[in-house]
Amino acid sequence: DSAPRALQEVCNVNDLLPNGDFESGSAEPWSPADLVEGGYGGSAYALISTNRQNWHGPNVNINLDCLQVGDIIAVTGKLKLMEGSNPATCSAHMRNGARCPTAFLKIKDKNGKERTSSIGYITGWHPDADGWYDITGQFQLPDFLDGYQGAKFAIYDTDGSRDIVIDNFKMYKVPYQCASLNRNPTFDNGDLSFWYPDGNRVSRIKAFSPGASGDPSDFALRSYSRGMNYRGASFFLDKRCLKDGLVYTITAKIKL
Repeated sequence: DSAPRALQEVCNVNDLLPNGDFESGSAEPWSPADLVEGGYGGSAYALISTNRQNWHGPNVNINLDCLQVGDIIAVTGKLKLMEGSNPATCSAHMRNGARCPTAFLKIKDKNGKERTSSIGYITGWHPDADGWYDITGQFQLPDFLDGYQGAKFAIYDTDGSRDIVIDNFKMYKVPYQCASLNRNPTFDNGDLSFWYPDGNRVSRIKAFSPGASGDPSDFALRSYSRGMNYRGASFFLDKRCLKDGLVYTITAKIKL
């Protein structure tokens, strides 16, 4: 897919994806996609992409004119895979046709070359009871944003025989702050946003209860199916906060 100039007239740093919840009753301006009744959490609609190739999926042109090189964007959303009328699961293994899809940002640079970056991943092996996975990620905008000719957000890289259903997708600029480098240290309510498995095609993460306090309402992050001793859980660091000579304190509770 090419990345033409974004169709959005307005760039909103708090809402970079147009029509990300589909409650307007329209699939526009996403393609190739249609609406399906029954979105996440009982909402009216979700977006479904059918009759795909592995490298195709729901996508939308976006406007990044209000952002600059070095800004960090975050993406969150819900995703379901369907085989006919049945929810399907996905695999972490790269060569498996049922591998989990990835969220991508495609930027056409000032010379017309398309640059594709993976920016969001499914965070756990298992979907919820209705088949929905969480997909999250952060990405620091690179030098080739300067003078860019167009940008597109897309989700694909899973077997084309499976339909991709998405809902509640949001992309926004992360405020620049360096007081705490970890944007989600406590995993409240089982939320793993902004964490991802290091070696995402092999290892996995999930919310684990109870957390360090022992209270069933407290959550921790569990890293599993790691395969190698150097794989585990990671979160995105804003390199603008890393300065020569500064001392950083790291504290954590860890259990094997």
